[in-house]
Amino acid sequence: MKNNTKVTVEFLKEKAKKLSVLYVEDEELLRNTTTAFLRKLFQNVEVAVDGKEGLDKFTHNKYDIVITDISMPNMNGLELISNIRKKNLQQEIIIMTAHTESKYTNQVKTANVAGYIFKPVEINQMLEILSISIERLN
Repeated sequence: MKNNTKVTVEFLKEKAKKLSVLYVEDEELLRNTTTAFLRKLFQNVEVAVDGKEGLDKFTHNKYDIVITDISMPNMNGLELISNIRKKNLQQEIIIMTAHTESKYTNQVKTANVAGYIFKPVEINQMLEILSISIERLN
């Protein structure tokens, strides 16, 4: 299984090397760990600590993929997605969340995202969702 993951990572590295990612997460430990992993796949990974900073970075730069948490201070992930959609309906967006409760279900459905990565993050799930986005972009 570990060897299979390594093959998947190498395959994705080749396809993702020229793509850029904006990763928006307020939880420091998860942000640092996930950022380190994303930098193994993508050459350009920008990080924001909340939705407000994420929107500011998105407004001033172009990203192929946006990965965002839902629950964050200053602007939550759903508000961020809504603002991104006003600027770019086709933006590839992935939600990373611990929320599975129904209060977010309808909002998430209308957000038109590429996929969901549930916390605690499992590497194979992350690779699967990233693969889908990378394939759509290529």
